[in-house]
Amino acid sequence: MAEPAAWLELTISGGHPALAEAALEAAGALAITLVDGGDELLVEPAPGAGPVWAQTHVQGLFHATADTDSLVQGLQDMLDADVALQSRLIEDRDWIRAWTDHYHPMQFGERLWVCPKGRQVDVADAAVIYMEPGMAFGTGTHPTTALCLHALSKNPPAQRQVIDYGCGSGILAIAALKLGAERALYFDIDPQAMKATLENGAHNLVGDRMAPLDPDDTPLQTADCVLANILAAPLIELAEALTERVRPGGRLILSGLLERQEQAVKQAYEAAFRFDPAARQEGWSCLTAVRL
Repeated sequence: MAEPAAWLELTISGGHPALAEAALEAAGALAITLVDGGDELLVEPAPGAGPVWAQTHVQGLFHATADTDSLVQGLQDMLDADVALQSRLIEDRDWIRAWTDHYHPMQFGERLWVCPKGRQVDVADAAVIYMEPGMAFGTGTHPTTALCLHALSKNPPAQRQVIDYGCGSGILAIAALKLGAERALYFDIDPQAMKATLENGAHNLVGDRMAPLDPDDTPLQTADCVLANILAAPLIELAEALTERVRPGGRLILSGLLERQEQAVKQAYEAAFRFDPAARQEGWSCLTAVRL
């Protein structure tokens, strides 16, 4: 007897891949993957960057029990009329093994690497983060994570205090510690993300320099570098709270926003920060700034 389907896969074709990713994330996708819709690779990606294809399909994974019709209708409401949506039920598989077999160590900046568990980076003075996917997915493959890792590599927070707000898998807090940060605090509204961050920190041998952040702490805990890789709307909503956590002269790294959302996010913070030019990748943006 065949195994029952374990997952619902929705594939979006056409339109801008970044918009499709944002729509799938808003719809509650458990994982999002970009795949080649044809056979032509237009650009050979640089280390740590994603591929660029002539036709890119964006796939979102949901539980098989999800209401397909409601999901499709909700996505169509968020996307342009010319995109195509396809759905299919698929059987379970060893997703971690599949990810490990497909992905190889990725470099961000001069020293920082993200490496699947079970593989090695044989580079002198490399700062290596060992990751694998889980429910709180964050492995450096998504453009927003990659942009944040490059930003950290460009200005390593050596001997600094760091806050990772919206930590996901904890990859950014771990990266900061691997690059010499003294201590990292982390927070996420998802309990699974908090658990994943704790486990990943321990596996990367930096758990003793990590601690959960209480968003309602008194007195307020501040840091020399605050990272928030979430979405544009919560970045704007949290502007006052995040600003208060950055020490004078400290750095702010914001990502999870689309290029067209840059100005709205900057306006929420610009009274207290001096912004650098935005970094962009595949329609996504990362804003870095120094507290005045």
